[in-house]
Amino acid sequence: MKKIGITGGIGSGKTFVANIFKTLGIPVYDADTAAKQLMNHEPLRSQLKQLFGNSIYNEHDELNILFWLRLFLMMKKVRRCQCLSASCSCRTF
Repeated sequence: MKKIGITGGIGSGKTFVANIFKTLGIPVYDADTAAKQLMNHEPLRSQLKQLFGNSIYNEHDELNILFWLRLFLMMKKVRRCQCLSASCSCRTF
């Protein structure tokens, strides 16, 4: 059986394409759903709390999506900053 990965940024149409595959009878593994389930169970739950603090989960002890989104956006800005600084340092070399 061939395995195909669908990649892309937020809002790029991955789910749309996956739904087309499902309609055609092609099995689809939803990694996002699997990851969310894993993040709400041990041992990953404890590891995430240790790494990011208790704020990673909300008052109902479910994954705090807003916290996760802010973390993701911050990491994206950090990567952009790293790229900018690398680019500038390359020009001075």
